[in-house]
Amino acid sequence: MRIIFFDLETTHRSSLGQIINYCFIVTDENYVVQDQLSNDVVVSRLQLPAPGAILANRTDMFEHQSRAKLSEREAMREISNFIWGVINSSDDGVVLTGYNSANFDVPYLRTSFYRNGLNPYFGGKLIYRDLLHYSQKLLVSDERFPRIRREGTDRLSLTLESITQELGLLEGEQTHHSDDDVLLTIELAKHYDREFGLSLASLYNPYEVADHHDTIKSEQRVVYSLYPNYAIDEPNRALKQPRILLDFDHRQSLWVDLEKFREFGSERALKWINANASAFFFGKGEVSEELVELGNKARKQFSKVNLGNYFSETECDIEEHIYRLDFDALKALELAIWSGNTKLLGKLSTKSKDLKEISMRHRLAHYKWGRSDRGDEQVEKELRKYALYRYGGKAKLSKFESDDFEPEYHATLQAELEEIDTLREGADAKQKKLLDSLYAFYLESDIVRVAGDNLIGQLANAETEPKVGNGG
Repeated sequence: MRIIFFDLETTHRSSLGQIINYCFIVTDENYVVQDQLSNDVVVSRLQLPAPGAILANRTDMFEHQSRAKLSEREAMREISNFIWGVINSSDDGVVLTGYNSANFDVPYLRTSFYRNGLNPYFGGKLIYRDLLHYSQKLLVSDERFPRIRREGTDRLSLTLESITQELGLLEGEQTHHSDDDVLLTIELAKHYDREFGLSLASLYNPYEVADHHDTIKSEQRVVYSLYPNYAIDEPNRALKQPRILLDFDHRQSLWVDLEKFREFGSERALKWINANASAFFFGKGEVSEELVELGNKARKQFSKVNLGNYFSETECDIEEHIYRLDFDALKALELAIWSGNTKLLGKLSTKSKDLKEISMRHRLAHYKWGRSDRGDEQVEKELRKYALYRYGGKAKLSKFESDDFEPEYHATLQAELEEIDTLREGADAKQKKLLDSLYAFYLESDIVRVAGDNLIGQLANAETEPKVGNGG
């Protein structure tokens, strides 16, 4: 058994952002390090890093750009080759794991592979695990596991930093650099194995219902899902949620939350679960006649709902839902990017606006200025259009529509600049330096050069110097 621990630092929480540094460390089942890959990635001209991300990553953008050598395309090829190397040299399974990796790092990695023409699935030969799910399992099942208060709140904290500090594995603050975060995650995995007997090598699956779908559905059972109680002042560590199973396959499942069904009686009670990205801990408890009747009512009401028709077509930006591109589109990108063969790309792009958009963005990100006056002019025109779309507040991030939430859009450049000023007010000297550097990075970017007249026209006309200062 070999385990790949990994972490990514990025320019933005949205998949429209970009990986700026990464670390992959390979260990055996005893957590002995066998190999490592880490690097910095040049931030492309499409990216204006979010202020919050820069403060979290503690990255000076100009220092980063002078240090980084790999383009995103080169970096993703390096990562792909590295993972394949581990797979091909392993006789048994390969686990890919991180902390909160299921809902962030893995989707981010896959999107980054996809837009650079690389298959993100590795032939189904990776086993995905997330140490956050192991933390959640220990919290709901073992009284020895600490409950940690999020500073200044009445809520539970399950961050990598808070847990490793509490367990004595981390002194001071987490650095939030990928190399350090991976080493910290390995130490946490060792601790869970040594102190709690919960091992990655044992292949414990936090999605505990994986082998019980057939029985649960055929017997029309009501089952309890156990999850952490985030109200830390309450005595009970875990809460229980009664559910029934509507549909499933080997990758996903569709459930009804009976408590929400009792309250709303609508599709708000439906819960879709990705089996590789979610935890489902079995909870014990008596099932009342009222719950059984409620389950039967829900099955009748949702009898026509299944995995095939649950999701409507998404309208978000393609990089927020990269899986709208099928494998033919991925092959077209691979041929165009890595072999220079654009025949299939040209053919499919006429039928797919998503493929056309992704290939255009790749061209914009990797174009070398000065090839020809005409080439530069055309790229500037396309870059301006993209800038006004993404940094003008038109890039939709929400995958699915809901009556409960307003659609979310990428922040405008003006909003990002204003956030820098807001964050700067409560920042220390080091943070102010990072924010000043980011502000200057914005103003010197190709995005502002080609579209700044519209994106920050008022600011540019009002003053010649940034609002922020040059130091503490």
